[in-house]
Amino acid sequence: MATDETSDFQRTTLARRIFAEHGITYTGVWRVPEYTWAALAIFKSGIFSGRELIAPTGKRVSVDLDDKEGMDHLLFDLVRAYLDCRIFSMHPEILSVFDQYFEWWAGIARLGGIQPRRLERLRQKFRKKISERIVEGKIHPDWMHILVTGEVPPPLAQQLVEVFLRYVPLKTPSIHIMAWTNTVLIALGEEPENENTLRLYIGRRKKDLMQAPEGPISITE
Repeated sequence: MATDETSDFQRTTLARRIFAEHGITYTGVWRVPEYTWAALAIFKSGIFSGRELIAPTGKRVSVDLDDKEGMDHLLFDLVRAYLDCRIFSMHPEILSVFDQYFEWWAGIARLGGIQPRRLERLRQKFRKKISERIVEGKIHPDWMHILVTGEVPPPLAQQLVEVFLRYVPLKTPSIHIMAWTNTVLIALGEEPENENTLRLYIGRRKKDLMQAPEGPISITE
């Protein structure tokens, strides 16, 4: 017991020191284990330095100079994009949500005279089928997002690109954004995206953002 407490203290002390080295306070959401691990993995990749991102060439790109917590916000958005893709992907979570939805539907069915035993047999049948699909890897990892919005979210690589584009100048070379994106993916244990595919996506998004109107558009124009 004492050993576990000592280990927890040492891990917390180390995390606090690493966060401080990057100018970010180890508090709030960063104390949640999943966030801590992902943030430390990104720090270890070496792309963060103070309020700048380091490109493969060694060039430093300033981040959100008007916001003293810009790097904190950038790190959070990167970690959140990663966790949102995985936080609901565990087997028990999927079945728990299924049970909740099924119970709501079954309540209406019972009002319509459907026998509870018949509904329970149906629930077990569906549960077994869902479990089999999970084991076979046929359930989309972003199933919760799809369930809520009805849409399949973009790949994680594209989500990370969107995060970087919100924090660095649009004139930042696409090759730098591509490198940062793949570096984060690798740091988090994910497969890197094809460089040509990623570079084309970044170029298209930068063009869209540069052509977007600035400020509100008057309806009288």
